[in-house]
Amino acid sequence: VLFFSDLSYDFEQIALFGEGTYAINDRLAVTGGVRYYDFQENRTQVFDGIFADPIDSAGSTSADGFAPRLMLSYDVTEATRLNAQISKGFRLGGINDPLNIPLCQPQDIAIFGGLTTWDDEVLWNYEVGVKSYMLDRAVYTELSVYRIDWSDQQISLQDPNAIFAYIGNAGKSYVNGLELQINAQPTDFLSLNVGATYTDSRLSEDMPVPPIPAPTPENPNPEQAPYGFEGDRIPYSPKWSMAGSAQYEIPFSSELTGYANANFNYRSVSYTAFNSTFGASNYQELDDYFLMGVRFGVRYGAWDTSLFVDN
Repeated sequence: VLFFSDLSYDFEQIALFGEGTYAINDRLAVTGGVRYYDFQENRTQVFDGIFADPIDSAGSTSADGFAPRLMLSYDVTEATRLNAQISKGFRLGGINDPLNIPLCQPQDIAIFGGLTTWDDEVLWNYEVGVKSYMLDRAVYTELSVYRIDWSDQQISLQDPNAIFAYIGNAGKSYVNGLELQINAQPTDFLSLNVGATYTDSRLSEDMPVPPIPAPTPENPNPEQAPYGFEGDRIPYSPKWSMAGSAQYEIPFSSELTGYANANFNYRSVSYTAFNSTFGASNYQELDDYFLMGVRFGVRYGAWDTSLFVDN
């Protein structure tokens, strides 16, 4: 057998959620809510074969806690609402796949050998925004500005040889961002939407310093594994992203409708690691890109037939 793997997986979660709104007056309202969660994950993985490390791997992780939310909303007019909110969010931790030792380089073991699990990430979100209808409700806009303080942010990691992909925690980080969304319906047949997001996501403190691995015959002088420093950008986080679409529909009958759609997606430059100490093969700049697609089709009842081109 070249390679064999068997996975036994058990996941249990309990969650309770409650929320209520109190109208202070005709325009001002306050909303409060809280969520309780409790989860347990257990996993056993068996490996065998020529290209496997024939050792059974077992792991478990668990967490519980409360996530509150408080929001104020104020109706400036019937068409415009201001809001401000503070909320706590979380994302559950998990268990990484074990290293395949026969395929590992010494630096792989040094960097990823201790990443058997990753912890919950917890964030506090502070946000103010406005939602408004304009031009006789033909245009709807949302604008929000936010600050996120992250603890134990979950990040994707990869070894310098691009063989092993892992999830780890980055300590403390922050995000300063802005989001704009515009939806428009100029006519009964034409719909437009466009959205833009600015995100500045960085470490707010140095990551925990990884321990220097013990010397081995193959690596008698092990080096310090790389880690992120305060101010480093979070990997794979572009500062700018935009997306939009336009669709025009022509009704031929009550059941037959023709349509044409064009859409685009843009992401600015991002990086694959925190800094250059991760090595030239691992710390790389990902170019910005612009994607566009067009689609022409007809809908007849529950049927939809179309031709499309994506780049």
